[in-house]
Amino acid sequence: MMCSASADSRFAPAAPGSQVTPGSAFLCVNRVDDVSSGGAVFVQEGRVVDMIEKPPAGTVATQFINSGIFILRPEVFPAIDDLTPSARGEYELQDAIQMLIEEEGHVRGMLVDERLTLTSPADLLAINRHYLLMGNNQPQLAPHTVGCNTRLITPLRIEGGTVIGENCTIGPNVYVERDCRIGDDVTICNAVILRESAVPDGAVVENQVVS
Repeated sequence: MMCSASADSRFAPAAPGSQVTPGSAFLCVNRVDDVSSGGAVFVQEGRVVDMIEKPPAGTVATQFINSGIFILRPEVFPAIDDLTPSARGEYELQDAIQMLIEEEGHVRGMLVDERLTLTSPADLLAINRHYLLMGNNQPQLAPHTVGCNTRLITPLRIEGGTVIGENCTIGPNVYVERDCRIGDDVTICNAVILRESAVPDGAVVENQVVS
């Protein structure tokens, strides 16, 4: 998961120049339209004052959800020691954060513009497109490793050691990791080819992660 930081007056101290109490924990949050899909977070003057896990739609007055990214100080360990299993039979880190909120009030929030989650092949393809469109499209191939009549269409990134056959179309939105072997007459778009993979002659690879 990756995030980029933002700014909002609710995440700042109460007055300009006021002293910020060091946080026992820092919690990244996103602004969303529907907090029922995650952990609703309530923030006042930079402090997280409450969290509610997946509240019913329209029942809470907050636009912020837990991004699942924490920065923790040693103060969290006593709270972890006091945890009991949740209804799922697991020891939940969020429960320890809630204890810090209730006991110390020193959990601080950090607003982030977006969150890139990696839990499925579709997520990996979306992240790949995101970074390629930011300019990470630098093929590292020597000319002799690309066959005749092969087209490379950006945004595209190809790592060293990869060999591509003849009459191929590679791209757009493709990341080929190192030491791959791509046969003749291959079409690849919107895909990630993991390192040391082999793509056979005539293959069509679209919207896939190949290993």
